[in-house]
Amino acid sequence: MGYTGKAEEKPNAAVTAWQIQALHQASKTGVTGAEPALRRAFDFMRRLVQPDNSLAYGMEAGPGTKSPTLSAMGASCLLLAADPDLRSAGQKMFARLMQAPTRPLPSENRADPYLAYFLSRAARVAEDQSMAEWLRVPFEAMSHKQVAVGNELGSFPRETTPWGNVGGTVYTTAMMAACMDRAL
Repeated sequence: MGYTGKAEEKPNAAVTAWQIQALHQASKTGVTGAEPALRRAFDFMRRLVQPDNSLAYGMEAGPGTKSPTLSAMGASCLLLAADPDLRSAGQKMFARLMQAPTRPLPSENRADPYLAYFLSRAARVAEDQSMAEWLRVPFEAMSHKQVAVGNELGSFPRETTPWGNVGGTVYTTAMMAACMDRAL
């Protein structure tokens, strides 16, 4: 599925990753009907796995459309699958991310909460705690961006993340909180 949910819109990995997270949680709590949708979402993700153990954004993805963030989304989702082949693909994707010569994480000026959130979810499912310190340091550096006074006390300005200008302060704060909980 795409961002708007319209039939003519092409599906993409980012929206599908969030749907997999929600459907997986729903199936764990006994919600009926989640399994068929979850299988379709996993089948779509399977088709996006690239030979280099990265994840493409969509079926028509061309050069330059793969990113560490997409691969982190893919790894965290595929590791949740019941299918051993999908779990194996998720493990390979996660291993590739962890062995990158320069691990792509937030700078002191801007954070990628999607990357941190999905990497930390993948690490938990894979039971790999080797990245705990690696994730903690950049987010401690980001804490100085948190608003310290006024009506927006505790929030993060939209400039804190690459997508803040689209989602606004509430989105930015929610994403930072979600990944900081896992990183610290």
